[in-house]
Amino acid sequence: FQTWSARQPGWVYSNLDEIDETGSLVCRDFLNTRPAAHPKRSIHDCIGQDMFVLPSAALISRTAIEAVGGFDEQLCGYEDDDLFLRIFRAGYDNIYLDMPLSKWRIYSTSTSYTPKMTRSRAIFTRKLIELYPDDARRGCRYTRDLIVPRFGVHAVREYLDAVKLGHRAAIEEAWAEIRFLADYDQHIVAGLFSQTLTHYRNALIAGDNTTIATAWAQMAEAAAKLPQRNLRVRATVYLLRNPVVSKSLFAVRRIARPAMLWAFSS
Repeated sequence: FQTWSARQPGWVYSNLDEIDETGSLVCRDFLNTRPAAHPKRSIHDCIGQDMFVLPSAALISRTAIEAVGGFDEQLCGYEDDDLFLRIFRAGYDNIYLDMPLSKWRIYSTSTSYTPKMTRSRAIFTRKLIELYPDDARRGCRYTRDLIVPRFGVHAVREYLDAVKLGHRAAIEEAWAEIRFLADYDQHIVAGLFSQTLTHYRNALIAGDNTTIATAWAQMAEAAAKLPQRNLRVRATVYLLRNPVVSKSLFAVRRIARPAMLWAFSS
């Protein structure tokens, strides 16, 4: 107790159990299954991954929360991470109890999986990049090594889900976030080439000219970020720029592949 009393506590929080939509237990000691460090001891613990400090499982010092100005009202997702980060940066300490004292209900239609959360994440990402830019002289690569990898995972997953479901608006929104993050790490775009090709193929099959144009732009941008050694891929993309050629190639592939499999299996 004396050790902690030498520091001014900002919040105390605990582990928790995960439950589903019906209230049935899914996982005990849920935070033990996450990569986040507890308690928070460095800036890397606070911005390198989701903090997993839930307000419902925390007691926050009124002095601390008033000192940092409370919640950021422009956020409707990640507002808790933002608050606890600012309390940490203000010099307040935190205490972690590794025992489940509350339950966290997680299900597919909860707020965490809505467009509102996606937009709030984008706001929070830009806020972090502005506050913690890279400083090569001090060897601090907060944006490149911590912030972009953390939020790039979310942007890529949302892009892939949107492509799979064919949601044009969601695809464009996710791609815009990927492009923003690519200004700090171009590999995030290059790694999506095969997925953008799938998006372009699906657009061609659907025959939607607007989607074809959008999908082509994304595929071409991803190809442009590929390493120089991938010249054949770049040449292929240039060939595919003509929708007539693209449709013909995909049509031949759909016809020829089953025929070859039948021939070699006979």
